[in-house]
Amino acid sequence: MPMIDVQHHGVNADGSVSNDYCVYCFQQGSFTSPTLTKSEMVEIATRYWATQNRTPVDVARRQVAPIVAELKRWRGEP
Repeated sequence: MPMIDVQHHGVNADGSVSNDYCVYCFQQGSFTSPTLTKSEMVEIATRYWATQNRTPVDVARRQVAPIVAELKRWRGEP
C-alpha cells in the first residue's frame, strides 16, 4: 500500500511511526497477520488490484507479485 500520509503508516512498539510497514500490516510493533505468507499476500493484493483497476486477475498478479517481493517483510523469500 502506498504510504502517502502518516495515517497510512504502521506503529512501532514504542508508539513511533513505522516507515517500513503500513497500518494494515503493522500495529504496536507486531504484524497484524504474523503467519501471512508472501504468496498469500500476493493473492490478497491481486484481488484488490484487479477490482480497483478493473484488470483481469492474471494481469493484476503479474503486476503485484514483483512489488510484494520487494517489500521488506518478504524480500528474499521464494
